[in-house]
Amino acid sequence: MLKLLYAIAKAIPALQKILDKLFGEGRELSASKRNEAKDGMVDNAIADALASPNERVRGSETKQQRETDKTSGV
Repeated sequence: MLKLLYAIAKAIPALQKILDKLFGEGRELSASKRNEAKDGMVDNAIADALASPNERVRGSETKQQRETDKTSGV
């Protein structure tokens, strides 16, 4: 059915422009939905990684520095 409409649209340039625009917008909409879904998956993965208690750096650990060995000289 769509192929028939497209074949008829080729014969009428104005109708072809309308159908091209409709199909183009449909593709953009589906691409936008896929992109939003992928963005959501990435956001969730980042949130899960940040929320993991094993991966967190505690505040006291960030303030501690290891003392350098002053006896070794180069």
